[in-house]
Amino acid sequence: MKQHIGRLMSGEDMIQGIEEFCFKHNIKAGYLAVAVGSLSRVSFRKGYSKTKLILKGPFEIVSIEGIVSKSGHHIHMAVSDESFNVRGGHVIGGCIVHTGEELENYELNRSKDLATEYKTMFGKDIAKACCE
Repeated sequence: MKQHIGRLMSGEDMIQGIEEFCFKHNIKAGYLAVAVGSLSRVSFRKGYSKTKLILKGPFEIVSIEGIVSKSGHHIHMAVSDESFNVRGGHVIGGCIVHTGEELENYELNRSKDLATEYKTMFGKDIAKACCE
């Protein structure tokens, strides 16, 4: 099984970023198992009623799972607000990334992100060092 890990940047639409990543890497069938970061806005839809919920954050991603491909997605997510209230549902476009993380072949270190002023996890690429 091939694994892909990527980072979405602050201000990016989460769904658009995931779809572009799948297209770029020609992912025909995959699953989203982990997401670490926060969102400045979330957009959910209830599958059975198609009711939409759009909330302004910030929100911390506490759970995410779904299937992804270069031709579409089906993702569910739960987020927590500043009072630890949790909301969730089927993710639709309009979820805006506040902060995000990247993992593949990286050694992680926590340091200040100059763009957001928050301490976040950054990595040093160790794949080249171990394989050259």
